[in-house]
Amino acid sequence: MIVSLVAGLQNAEIAKAESRTIVVPDDYLSIQDAINSAVDGDTIHVKKGVYVENPVVNKSVSLVGEDRDATVIDVTAGLKVQSNHVNITCLTIYDGYNGITISSNSCRISGNKISDSQVGIA
Repeated sequence: MIVSLVAGLQNAEIAKAESRTIVVPDDYLSIQDAINSAVDGDTIHVKKGVYVENPVVNKSVSLVGEDRDATVIDVTAGLKVQSNHVNITCLTIYDGYNGITISSNSCRISGNKISDSQVGIA
């Protein structure tokens, strides 16, 4: 019984350690749908294009654009980060009062362009 319990824990650790890459729009049409399907540690790769949505990042994932100038999230309410250890890079965040709102810890926001917003990062 102890051996099977230990083996089960090892398998759970291996499964947890494996992360995947989800591609928008290939795997999911919207960034939010990709976030909803992701698990902690996953990477969401967003291909070039304009995405009109207000994503809420509520998992510890990486949100990575294909090309900073050509991967645009047109927001009105902004992009919200509500989980710790989120990475956001290589995106243009456009047209929200707050471009990105962070209510969590240990996040990395780098290499992005935020335009036409009253507040870039709050």
